[in-house]
Amino acid sequence: MGGYAFYVWSAYITTAIVLAASYVLVRKHERLQLQRLIKAQN
Repeated sequence: MGGYAFYVWSAYITTAIVLAASYVLVRKHERLQLQRLIKAQN
């Protein structure tokens, strides 16, 4: 990678972490919204 391996791999890792965190947070928010909707219907 022409001496840029550290920067390239750190960018890949950072991107993977951000994508994973985003996925987890969206799922958590979705689950909370569904629970609120179910409570509101009861």
